[in-house]
Amino acid sequence: MSVANLNELTDLIQPERIHKELPDASFPLPKKIRLLESDSSNGDPAYYVIVVYPNNLSDEQLKWENVSPMVDWIRTQIRDNGDPDRFPYFRFRSEKEDKHGGL
Repeated sequence: MSVANLNELTDLIQPERIHKELPDASFPLPKKIRLLESDSSNGDPAYYVIVVYPNNLSDEQLKWENVSPMVDWIRTQIRDNGDPDRFPYFRFRSEKEDKHGGL
């Protein structure tokens, strides 16, 4: 199995792909998803999945039970196509919170 580069892997997990693969899902689709390679807090190689939502979503809409099917799907894409030594960590942000990028 070949490992997708970061750009290829990022393309695999974009909102339009999620909508296509999970058309009946009830979670709100993110505006965008960024993927970064870095190290975890204990120094292990990691992926950071930054899920960016519109500013107007409520906490209720972003409850874990609502977004967990999407997280599971993204995690599977990363596991199946990415570097197996990198664990994916997820961060959820509003567009306003993500204005400056980074982790």
